[in-house]
Amino acid sequence: MATSLLRNAHNTILGSSATILLLAGCAHTPSTTSAVPPAAVQTADASEGLLQKVVDNHAEGVYRSWVGVHEAAIDLQKAIDAFVANPSQDTMQAARLAWVEGRTRYAPTEVFRFQNGPIDRAEGPEGLINAWPLDELYIDYGKDSPNSGIIQDVDTWGDLTTELLVELNEKDGEENIATGWHAIEFLLWGQDTNPDGPGARPYTDYLADGGAPNPERRAAYLQLTAKLLVSHIEPLVQEWAPGQADNHRTKFTADPTASLTGILTGMGMLAGDELAGERIAVAWETRDPEDEQSCFSDTTHLDIIGNAQGIQDAWMGTLAGTTGPGPVAVLRAKDPTSADEMNTSIEKMMLAVKAIPVPFDSAIQAPDDDPRRTAIEDSIKALENQAQVTNRAAKALGLKVNLEGG
Repeated sequence: MATSLLRNAHNTILGSSATILLLAGCAHTPSTTSAVPPAAVQTADASEGLLQKVVDNHAEGVYRSWVGVHEAAIDLQKAIDAFVANPSQDTMQAARLAWVEGRTRYAPTEVFRFQNGPIDRAEGPEGLINAWPLDELYIDYGKDSPNSGIIQDVDTWGDLTTELLVELNEKDGEENIATGWHAIEFLLWGQDTNPDGPGARPYTDYLADGGAPNPERRAAYLQLTAKLLVSHIEPLVQEWAPGQADNHRTKFTADPTASLTGILTGMGMLAGDELAGERIAVAWETRDPEDEQSCFSDTTHLDIIGNAQGIQDAWMGTLAGTTGPGPVAVLRAKDPTSADEMNTSIEKMMLAVKAIPVPFDSAIQAPDDDPRRTAIEDSIKALENQAQVTNRAAKALGLKVNLEGG
């Protein structure tokens, strides 16, 4: 049943991939003095108007995206509450399905990072929502460690609260993750010791007579992390909501040139440094399943596809059902050849990430000449190329993006 669940989620993401559209535009003749022909003035005004429309459309797409993630997080919280109230294989599976749905919605939003936006600026909630890799023994028992974790150490940590879990997140080490998607993932799936499938935590871990110690405390922890996830996503919805006088959306749409630079920076950073580097190449090189992102549920391939989908949607202006225009329209109006290069690169990127074998952890451990490892290597190359092409697209627009993460 778990295998079918992941296959269905995989098909859902693939089916939602937008077709690359080659949008046509008109040439832009820039003006350098006030004494310019009327036609040139009209062209410049049209170009500025197009850029504003692109930024406005992107802001609406970001808002809709966070609304969808927030709704999915609430659904996950409800499914977890139902599971805790009546632990069974069916209610656990329903909670797992809700988690996969939430992650599917969340993955494309990672293109909003790396631009000093609300998600990951200094006080942003990204580390509380999506930090990884996670040392599971920091939270609960594991293989050969029956007494490990916050859940087992009642004497040290006492009663569990949302405030305590926030305090413990990344306390004394970046792998000491206590909150967010992956803490919930571990509590629902348990350690993944199966090379051909996900973790198999039994629902009896949440029963008083199920054999695992501290079941009530484990249930409380699971519910608290779900509550925190909802509360940490809620401010992102508000920061991008329309009609607010002083939220991030208002500032974002007020400076379209800086905002377009941020959009392209997010696209390039996610493709290159984050996806090709941190999320795929590290695991590919080490062959260590602990280095993959969603290692407990074996849904890392869905994370990668969703991240790439976010890059494509940000480029085309199709985030969360918006219909454009996107940055592609601005570039096509200025440099059609560069726009074609971006479209082709994105198409190749999407094909490469969709070809990543499942499960990811098994593929990275295959021999060097195995087609599964080759497919992952191909995705790394396609994503690295996408970052480079994004940088060239920014230069063609006269913009400078920072793909160094600093």
